Amino acid sequence: MQHSIQPVTLFDLATAQAERDKGKAIAANARRIVLERAKQIASTLADLHGSIHIDMVMQKLVEEGYTPETLGNAAGSVFRPSKACEWEWTGEMLPSSRVSRHAGWVRVWRKKQNCQTTKGE
Repeated sequence: MQHSIQPVTLFDLATAQAERDKGKAIAANARRIVLERAKQIASTLADLHGSIHIDMVMQKLVEEGYTPETLGNAAGSVFRPSKACEWEWTGEMLPSSRVSRHAGWVRVWRKKQNCQTTKGE
């Protein structure tokens, strides 16, 4: 007896991107307050340093009393475009200094010209 099994799409770029975006939206919504704070920190850091990466943002969050788990997977949405700012990848990648990331690569970002300047925290 044969079973009729629906084929699972294993390789499809459009589906993969849609699932990625759906997952980021779910994570961002679940952690929207800390994500908004992370975006504010990113903006401030970029005003000070020009280019930044997620470890810099996470370090500031930890200094404010958050844990990395508080932001969780929403960290993937810190540099996503928003009404206030669009970010661009510099093309540079650095190994993460966070022990839990096992020196995995992080992208280096900078603000695009249309970003609002941070007015302090």
